[in-house]
Amino acid sequence: MTDPVHRFRLLAFDFDGTLADSSANIYRAARGAFASLGLDYPGDAAVGATVGLDLMGCARLWLPEGELGDHIALADAYKRSFVSMRQQGDFQEPLFDGVRETLAELSHDAVFMGICTGKNRRGLDHMLAYHQIEHHFHTLQTPDTNASKPAPDMVISALGETGCEARDCVVVGDTSFDMAMAKAAGALAIGVSYGHHVEERLLDAGADLIIHAMVELPAALARF
Repeated sequence: MTDPVHRFRLLAFDFDGTLADSSANIYRAARGAFASLGLDYPGDAAVGATVGLDLMGCARLWLPEGELGDHIALADAYKRSFVSMRQQGDFQEPLFDGVRETLAELSHDAVFMGICTGKNRRGLDHMLAYHQIEHHFHTLQTPDTNASKPAPDMVISALGETGCEARDCVVVGDTSFDMAMAKAAGALAIGVSYGHHVEERLLDAGADLIIHAMVELPAALARF
């Protein structure tokens, strides 16, 4: 096997908004959660701005005037709404264009790939199996066992599981939380412009490079 086209040993991907287009389901579940509690929905933009945080972190921002009990109730209602959607049989979170091909292209015996996501582990396992891409990933980090983004914990855990150094890691994500997480862990950060946060926000949070489609990633990695 030839050497990889880049110098990195660990490629850590966000999931929602980076690998999979889950926006419609997130907004739908959030609308259902607010409706079930008799609360006014803050709008898709407000919900989208929080994607990447753990669910309690999202609830605190969705309902800033609420107290802890309100946030717990909203987070629980969101979970119930999401489960109900899955059971209805019309649940889809398609991979973005080029994701499947790019993961295959980047797979190499000398390179680890991982996921660092705000999605819970059960949901992540379900979607990786659904899309049949779980075999690409050597480490899966979620808020179930780590502090939420933008804390560096998920990247640090991924580094520990793979035996890699931060200088040899790059985080690929669509939100400022991903970029800040990478920087806090000492890793490089590549932002994707097609997700939940605009390019300017990614750069302000420390993105070293922006790509506009997943197929651009191999060439972007080779530039470092």
